Amino acid sequence: LIDEVTHYLNEQHKIHTSKIGNIVLTTHSGGYKVTAAILHQGGMTKNIMDVILLDSSYGSLEWFVDWIKASPRRRLVSMYTDHLAATNKEFMGMFDKLGIKYQQLDETTMTDADLAKRGVTFFHTKGPHDHVPVEYFGRMIRTSELGKE
Repeated sequence: LIDEVTHYLNEQHKIHTSKIGNIVLTTHSGGYKVTAAILHQGGMTKNIMDVILLDSSYGSLEWFVDWIKASPRRRLVSMYTDHLAATNKEFMGMFDKLGIKYQQLDETTMTDADLAKRGVTFFHTKGPHDHVPVEYFGRMIRTSELGKE
């Protein structure tokens, strides 16, 4: 899809390069299914630098773990509300089993520098599920690898 869009935009003279830069995948709620499948199926893996789960860690956790363990340059953020707390504890346990370190941030004190760290980050939010993308999307993109190729 990325190749097709790049080709189309070049044909339309909207862009003037075929170079693909860093890619950030973000998902909210049930969107984890598509994101996990993208990571599992592969393709453009050298370009996918960040995966951001906005209250979206319902399943296929092993595919996210497989993706992050392949490179220390990658970043996985799992932000979750109360209803996904148990699933995220399980998620953390998967990393513990593999000896992969992660950080747990406090929503009230975390900084952009904390969020920008490569590797795995978890943080619990007290906000409602539907408010998560509105509250955090911009901050997650700002701390991502977009534009840093």
